[in-house]
Amino acid sequence: MERADKTKLLNSVFLISLICCVMIRLLPYLALLTDNPVLRELILCAVYIVSLLLPAAAGERLIGSEAVSPEKKKLNAPFLWLFIAMGTVTAAAYINYLVILPLEAAGIVGNSQYNPSVSSVYDVLLLILSSAIIPPVTEELFFRGFVLKRLLPTGNRKAIIISAAVFSLFHGNLGQLIYTFAAGVIFGYVYIYTGSIIPCILLHGFNNGYSVIITAINSFFSPEAAGLLSISVDSIFIFGGFLSLFILLLKRRKDESFGALAEYRTEGEYKSFPIIAVIYGAFAVFQIVLTNFS
Repeated sequence: MERADKTKLLNSVFLISLICCVMIRLLPYLALLTDNPVLRELILCAVYIVSLLLPAAAGERLIGSEAVSPEKKKLNAPFLWLFIAMGTVTAAAYINYLVILPLEAAGIVGNSQYNPSVSSVYDVLLLILSSAIIPPVTEELFFRGFVLKRLLPTGNRKAIIISAAVFSLFHGNLGQLIYTFAAGVIFGYVYIYTGSIIPCILLHGFNNGYSVIITAINSFFSPEAAGLLSISVDSIFIFGGFLSLFILLLKRRKDESFGALAEYRTEGEYKSFPIIAVIYGAFAVFQIVLTNFS
């Protein structure tokens, strides 16, 4: 692939991501269409799906249907990967919180944490739909199935890092910036390793489902009990994640092919930076400023 082709590829990916990002930012205005909370949530879910999958479909037309596809492979030791994913994301969430906390305490930024609340079983079911089912499916199809897959000709490392950065900036929130990037790296690695979007959806869904459970616990139990349970489970995930990573490295030491990624880089070097990436980044930063800074 020539340099000009890679530039066109990256510009196209960032353009589609920008369109997707803009469409998602219009979601709050659609919440005004109805006063019925259930209907409003269902409308937002439907628009969320369209806002992610329609740009991806348009991208297929813009860039072409042919793309490098990772070789399909079974995900060995899935429970290790589950703990690595959950441990990494949980640890990154705490780091994210510690980074933002002083800024919030100083009044530099507003409350950047998204803390939904539920008061009934119906609220929990709606939250499962809107957080643990639709986002994992649609976001993985877009960010791994479209963005990362299209970036594979630039090399695995670039593809994973860039797609994770796009995924992180897409959320437009300082309170999610670090741990969504960490999640994007894990999901990207798993996608290239397995050649399948399904494990990424399951890991993403498990992570979001855990957040829903914590939300329900915080809503229905005392703050002390909810906090103790949350910290205990988080500690298990973090400790289990480090232990799983250690086991994975031992397996890799015995068998270098264990967990190794096949390289899909095409011929030609890429040195110039796509201008659309600058526009996308500027829009994401602008959204973060609007959302977080008071």
